[in-house]
Order: sequence, then C-alpha cells, then structure tokens
Amino acid sequence: MAGGAVAGAQVVSLGHYLPETVVTTAEVAARIGVEEDWVVARTGIRERRVAAKDETVADMATAAALDALGNLAADTRYAHGLSRIDTVIVATSTAESTMPNAPPRSPRGPSRGTPRRST
Repeated sequence: MAGGAVAGAQVVSLGHYLPETVVTTAEVAARIGVEEDWVVARTGIRERRVAAKDETVADMATAAALDALGNLAADTRYAHGLSRIDTVIVATSTAESTMPNAPPRSPRGPSRGTPRRST
C-alpha cells in the first residue's frame, strides 16, 4: 500500500479494569482449611478481584473500554485514532447472560461515549 499504510487489522490500544475488592489467597486458604502456599503452588494465584454487588460485567467492560480509549487518545502515533475505530473487542469468561453479552449491554453507545439506552 502507498504511503506506508498497513493493510488489515491492527490492535492500537488496550484497556483494563480491576474491581477494588481484593481477596487474598490467604483468605481463601483459611476458608477451605489449607495452607496459603498449597493454593499458590497449584494455581499461581496470590489474589483475586471481586466485583461490588452492584457492579456488572457490562460496567467493568465499559470501564476497560474507556481506559483503552484514553490510552489511544494519549498516543501521538494515532492522532486520528478515535475517529477511525472500526471494532471494539470484549473478552470475558464471566458473561452476565447468554444473550445479549457484555458489549450491547454497555451503558454507552458504540461511538464517542454516546449514552445509549439499555434494553
């Protein structure tokens, strides 16, 4: 392609979100009556994050998307990046429901943070 343009898809930004509540492996180990090291040796996990009671997968996906958009806006290599987004990919293993999954349930619309009515 002319002008150094790249054909095909590119991942130009990533975002993430972690709930505030932390549950340590020590807490989990105490609940099930084993040593913390036993759990860590088998899982490699030292802490987990737990969503608040009123926090949904869609809420967390929206926060991660806003983080990704903020990262993209701050990246000078993609000066027009926000206006050229074709696809936003959401990956989760903890869907709220089978249909619809997290993306269509987000409280913001698919472009420029426009609020969208939830169904």
